[in-house]
Amino acid sequence: MSRSPLKPASYLNSSASGLAGTPAARPTGGTPPDSPPAQDKFTTIFKDKGWTMGVYENETDGTQGFILTNGQTAFHFDQAGNMIMTTGKPLGGCGGKIIMKGQDKIDKFHSVAIEITGNDDEEEETTNAAGNTEVKKKPAYSLTVYGDIAIESVGGDIGMKGDNITIQANETLTLKSLENLQIQSEANVNIFSPNINLEGSYLRKKISAGEYSEGSGEVKIEQTKPGASMSIETPGSLKYVVNGNYELGVKGDFAINTEGSYALSSNKNYFLTVQGNANEKIEGKKKEYVGGSSATVEIDQEEAYLIEIAAGGGTVSYKVEADNDIELSSKLGKLSQSAKTEINIQTETGLVRIEGKQIYLN
Repeated sequence: MSRSPLKPASYLNSSASGLAGTPAARPTGGTPPDSPPAQDKFTTIFKDKGWTMGVYENETDGTQGFILTNGQTAFHFDQAGNMIMTTGKPLGGCGGKIIMKGQDKIDKFHSVAIEITGNDDEEEETTNAAGNTEVKKKPAYSLTVYGDIAIESVGGDIGMKGDNITIQANETLTLKSLENLQIQSEANVNIFSPNINLEGSYLRKKISAGEYSEGSGEVKIEQTKPGASMSIETPGSLKYVVNGNYELGVKGDFAINTEGSYALSSNKNYFLTVQGNANEKIEGKKKEYVGGSSATVEIDQEEAYLIEIAAGGGTVSYKVEADNDIELSSKLGKLSQSAKTEINIQTETGLVRIEGKQIYLN
């Protein structure tokens, strides 16, 4: 079937204007474009049941291409080497999907960019372990693989970004780095696990605000390296509150050095045992007060203050030396001195004074 050629403008006439056979005048006003719009020459190869296949040529720049389309889906190839495949969901219907199925697939590109606009309006119903039905939004991008997945960047980086990122392993989750492993957060880092094991050569903590440990678990520090040391240095205070027993076992020397006062208080008994010698040096004054009674279990001892000295290696068991006077007095009782053999009273001035209402000499 041949088509009639377009008739020239002179074929047009208007009986109302009386300008029969007169060509139409060019419109006046406005500014013509710098260049006319591009005109495409389209050659139809095949057309049937809404599908059209053809090639085109842009008469302005000479570009060419191939198109297969039905108005909703299109395959487009151009002379620049681009291959474009487009599809969309029809109005009031379903579809618009690209489905690819095969035995194997190999893709090799210089670079790949994928942009997914999302599907916030699509939802799906799922049944949880309790049998309840839950409605969840369909993920915009979903990947399901029955087997192993290997992602490798050769000589480059891998970046992931999202509002929330969840990595779930049904068995073991391993994070491995040949150099450094960094975890950075602008807020909190929370780790929940029944057991947390750390193993390394060095552990360094740099905390500017505070460190808090809370819980009812046991705390134990065991150093196995010979000669290992532990040091705590603070410009502030150090406080221990122990509701049970507190025990220190030191095989070497034990020293307490303070530039302030040293106070030791016990609501019960106080015991001090030294297997070797004891040396006490006080530059100031010393006062001892013995009340003679205890709120706890009484010691089986008649004296309020008792010093027992066993026979030592020297000839003198007990000696008191003073640069000034020595006074022994009893406010309520008597003062007794006794010896197994003899009592000697000597003075370098030659004066011995004994005063009393009654003096008995035997």
